[in-house]
Amino acid sequence: MAINYAKLFNRRVTPQSQPIPGSTQVRNSAGGYSWEVDDWTRFDGFLILGAEGGTYYIDERELVKQNHDALDRFVGHARRAVHLFDGRVVDEKASE
Repeated sequence: MAINYAKLFNRRVTPQSQPIPGSTQVRNSAGGYSWEVDDWTRFDGFLILGAEGGTYYIDERELVKQNHDALDRFVGHARRAVHLFDGRVVDEKASE
């Protein structure tokens, strides 16, 4: 009996449990793979949807932590940009 390898490996269909070959997908909260969102996208979602109750795949506490970390990175970058455009010298240790 011959094995049909085309049924075992199909370039057009990738299960959610695996990243698309050659893509930049990362593992998500549901155990599948998706594209990582940047801090702006996460911040927009937090402003629109909030974090109350969490989601189906992640509890409220972890969602708030992830949003807080993104906001913290966002504020840190914004603070450095303001100092650079204002002509001040940036003290990296002061912004940590």
